[in-house]
Amino acid sequence: MAKMATVDPADTGRLKQLAGPALKILARRAPFLPIGGAASFVDINSSHFTGWPTPETAKYAPHTSAGPDTTLTLQHLRPAS
Repeated sequence: MAKMATVDPADTGRLKQLAGPALKILARRAPFLPIGGAASFVDINSSHFTGWPTPETAKYAPHTSAGPDTTLTLQHLRPAS
């Protein structure tokens, strides 16, 4: 990220090159990622945490921009064994 901050924003090729390793780390470690324009569409990584809401069991989505949904999600997560 520090290297990316020094790159000219117009140099998209270099930015993509530098972003690759960071995106791989994020995909492995991030608990959840919004994957669409509406944050109710998310890709969940359950390798480190359990207790995620599912469409069948929850009345909320693991939402990153709505305080109540984020709070409910975090309250139910537990470290994976």
